[in-house]
Amino acid sequence: MDNLDECKLNVIPEPKNVREIIKLHLIQNGFDGLYNPEEPCDCLVLNLAPCGEPDVDCMPGYRTDFKAKDQCGCVMEGTDHWHIGQEKPHTINGE
Repeated sequence: MDNLDECKLNVIPEPKNVREIIKLHLIQNGFDGLYNPEEPCDCLVLNLAPCGEPDVDCMPGYRTDFKAKDQCGCVMEGTDHWHIGQEKPHTINGE
């Protein structure tokens, strides 16, 4: 079980600030994090806005993992990494 699953299982306290409101919304609606469609910027719900403040253009999205051999066009290409985006990744059982 990863940290996100643990967050979903625990009772989440009433949010006290904008970051907590955003985090609660993402968790309750099954999103993995935020991404900015205008910038090469994304973050996971457990490390929300490491830049210090989410941009008003940030959107909720889903995590897609990339292997070093995958071509995605970002600066991390050639390494194992992830992106948050609009499309929910497909799984083996189609969920």
